[in-house]
Amino acid sequence: MSDPFNAGIRPGDIDDLWEESTIRLESLKMTADFIKHIRNAKLDDLSLGLSDEAIDRLRHPNHEQPGCSIDDDLRTAIKLFLGNPSEATYETNRAIILDRLPGANIPTYYRVGRIIAEMTGIESVMHHMCINSCVAFTGLFLTLDKCPLCDEPRYDQFRLQSTHGKQKVPRQEFHTIPIGPQLQALY
Repeated sequence: MSDPFNAGIRPGDIDDLWEESTIRLESLKMTADFIKHIRNAKLDDLSLGLSDEAIDRLRHPNHEQPGCSIDDDLRTAIKLFLGNPSEATYETNRAIILDRLPGANIPTYYRVGRIIAEMTGIESVMHHMCINSCVAFTGLFLTLDKCPLCDEPRYDQFRLQSTHGKQKVPRQEFHTIPIGPQLQALY
């Protein structure tokens, strides 16, 4: 009796499973395509989301201590930034501090994030994702306008329609911190 799951594949020939003509399941084909995509990835591939500065730091690592001096205001801003999960919360807390201490020099959320990235060489990379967290719109899904699994639109439809397709605002995003800059910072 033949095994229907191994039709046409010689026993023990696992490498043949990765040949495109042998793959039978759509999800397995997609997985193989993602693996090919990862194998062919280049550091300066724009779809990866790394800034030019991050790429330059990876190629030319800094071997000295950060040159930025940290005063009490910047120390407060960094603690506020690292302790707040959102830009809105950071900015609300920053406004409270500036209201109480008008002379304080607490940078904006964006600015303190850039300072931290400059000091450590670590910055997050933002990608769009399905509103239901099915997929990230990266790699093979980078150009899709809807989720391939649940068909939910990638972009805020109200903003898209009210701007006649000019503003493509993702419905959901996620941030990752690439391993390369983290390892460099530890080194």
